[in-house]
Amino acid sequence: WMFVVVCVLQSGWACWMVTFATPESRASLAYTDAQFAAAGVVASVAAIYNVHTVEWTFRGYLAGYSPFLKFLSVKVLVSIAFFQRGFFMFLKAFQQTLPSMLGKVLPHMPVVRSVIALSGVEFEAFYAALILYEVFVIAALHSWAWNSKEEWYGEYSDHILEQTESSPLLGSEVRDPFGASASCIGSKADRGIS
Repeated sequence: WMFVVVCVLQSGWACWMVTFATPESRASLAYTDAQFAAAGVVASVAAIYNVHTVEWTFRGYLAGYSPFLKFLSVKVLVSIAFFQRGFFMFLKAFQQTLPSMLGKVLPHMPVVRSVIALSGVEFEAFYAALILYEVFVIAALHSWAWNSKEEWYGEYSDHILEQTESSPLLGSEVRDPFGASASCIGSKADRGIS
């Protein structure tokens, strides 16, 4: 809950500042971005903790639903939102504050060397591309974790009145907008509609 609120507020504030703010007031955007980033980290930690708590508290009930990948994919998605950018910023700051001898270690690490050498614009382009690839991998993980052929999807199929997605679009039965068949909802007179 808190995670979603922080994300929506941060997006709304950034859109407002970019669209309607004067150039003088845009200087405060960096300060508010830092505040939203801090709130986002706190909200992410709380969200991941809550997901972890639900996973471990109800693991006995969820055993038949293959919960590990489902919860893992949610945790990874939530952690990308605020932790990843902070990690890269930490690497840049860490490299600049190291003593001269240790400051030469990070630039010699293959991937880290490239990331800490990026300018601001280059980093934003890299980060956007990285997020794109990560979300693609997470989408593939989601489609595998939430497989529609799992046994529990058909658990209550005898209570469902709607046809399946493999049924024709226009069947022989008339349906109301809520998906109940005409035989289930009765006539207008039965429902008190004139």
